[in-house]
Amino acid sequence: MAIEKYFVEGIDVKETIRNHTNIFDLCIGAKASKDYHYETVSTNSRNFSRDGLEQTYDRMIRYYVSTDGRKLLKVKNPDSEADGNAITQCEAGSWKCTIANFVDKNRPIEEYNIDYSYYTSKAEERIYAIEKGKKRKGEKPNPNQISLF
Repeated sequence: MAIEKYFVEGIDVKETIRNHTNIFDLCIGAKASKDYHYETVSTNSRNFSRDGLEQTYDRMIRYYVSTDGRKLLKVKNPDSEADGNAITQCEAGSWKCTIANFVDKNRPIEEYNIDYSYYTSKAEERIYAIEKGKKRKGEKPNPNQISLF
């Protein structure tokens, strides 16, 4: 929505995202294969070691990036014979996630502690990728630039 409003109406993505009030539009759905499940772990765990603060979830989850969440991992089941990684971080970097499998529609958006910087940066990355490939109207190619095509 923020990207569409940016291109169609010229509205800054930060403004659109910050003023949005529907938590479901900020949620991310994830589904693991039968060989994996999801876990959240304390952000104090540098190497995701089990410190008693982890919580296990099924193969399908819904989450959003928050300022007070935990690291979300996709973890291979102990009996799995799959070749993939044993542990994969769902949102790489310093991002924290909050599981939102059950959401109270009447809860004010301010109580979710949404990390708006995550959503803004993702929207800006996509806008940059779109604009990078777009030539400006009337722009002539640089004769000093080598073209492979």
